[in-house]
Amino acid sequence: MTKKILAVSLLFVSSILSGCKGGNSSSSASTSSSTPISDSTTSSSKPETEKKTLKGLYISPSKMSYRNMRPTYNYYITTFAGEEIELYSDNTYQLNYYSSTFSALTLPEEGNDAIGNERENFVQTFYGTYESKTDELDEDSLDLTLNVPNRLTMTYDSTYFVDTARWDDAAKTNTAVKNQAGEVTKSYDTASDYLKTKAFNKKENILLNQKTHSFDYFALREDGESDPEVTPTTETGGIKSAYLTPAKLTYQNMRPSYNYYITLFTQQQLVTYDDGTYSFNTFSSEFSAITLAEEGNDFTGSDRTNYVQKFMGKDTEKTNELDEDSLDITLATPSTVWLGFDCQYAVNSDVWDDDAKNNTAKKTVDNKGQVTGTTPYETVADYIAATGFDSLEILANKTTNSFDFTDKPAIML
Repeated sequence: MTKKILAVSLLFVSSILSGCKGGNSSSSASTSSSTPISDSTTSSSKPETEKKTLKGLYISPSKMSYRNMRPTYNYYITTFAGEEIELYSDNTYQLNYYSSTFSALTLPEEGNDAIGNERENFVQTFYGTYESKTDELDEDSLDLTLNVPNRLTMTYDSTYFVDTARWDDAAKTNTAVKNQAGEVTKSYDTASDYLKTKAFNKKENILLNQKTHSFDYFALREDGESDPEVTPTTETGGIKSAYLTPAKLTYQNMRPSYNYYITLFTQQQLVTYDDGTYSFNTFSSEFSAITLAEEGNDFTGSDRTNYVQKFMGKDTEKTNELDEDSLDITLATPSTVWLGFDCQYAVNSDVWDDDAKNNTAKKTVDNKGQVTGTTPYETVADYIAATGFDSLEILANKTTNSFDFTDKPAIML
């Protein structure tokens, strides 16, 4: 799948409602409240959690970075990244780190014709064990320690998927580092070799806000930090494969009527399992008022609505009749949805209580972006019908582990 210039617009004034907001891309989490999902959730249909339950789901604000080579070279790149942590009842965790990079990002002052060349785009999922305790100064927060990961799955840039629990010759080939001439300069012969270069050392004192289901974004590695000692596991959790779309750029500009404009960066990932189930994951970051200096590396951007959403259910797949390197994957109506929304709340649809209904309620917004009413979804089925899909046909490329961005589920604003 070749790189694309992606330029689209959405005209929903509701996105003026911001969250996870603290002014800029490195802002801390919001302080709005929501009932924790910890200790009240039940196991979902997701194979990874058949014998354990989801205790908590937390997301960070999105992080924006900028690297400018102008005026020496006419090239500049902007990266948008975020983190999501899932904690399970058996004291294991999954940490999703998602990142999308665009070059030549241009946001016009009038109209919605933004452009950007999609570059490196990936989702890393780290697995390991954790310890947690109630924070001594705030009973609504947890002090979290993430031990060194024992597994990593990587869905990389519409190019490949690798899993350290299933390290083979294809994984070695896909992860090999090459120079500009295409010559291999470094390769990873074992899962341990690869994992230790990507994994983080033990992370202590991560503060989880149980009301807002949020935490501060943190660097996986500091400059000059040594590789951790790793012990890779061969447990796959039933994961068969994963596929990733190119990142999608969406621009909504209200200038000159209002001095406000927002830019969204969204990825879709499909994970399939050996038992015929799937997880369709959306990772989305939104920023307002992005400005990029023409000289130097100064930039501005205010983190707005960001979220991680996962729909889960059953799937079927077969080889495409016209292309043996492609799969026709049919996703049935989801039975479960998990959502970490904007450092405000988290939802596990296995517990569809009043908090879930209130947090996910459909909002009526006037032309000034003010909420004038809400309509709750009384059942999980109602919510999935409105925000998910009845069924979804995916054409997945087995060679590049990629698929085209889909219109459903709709991007949340």
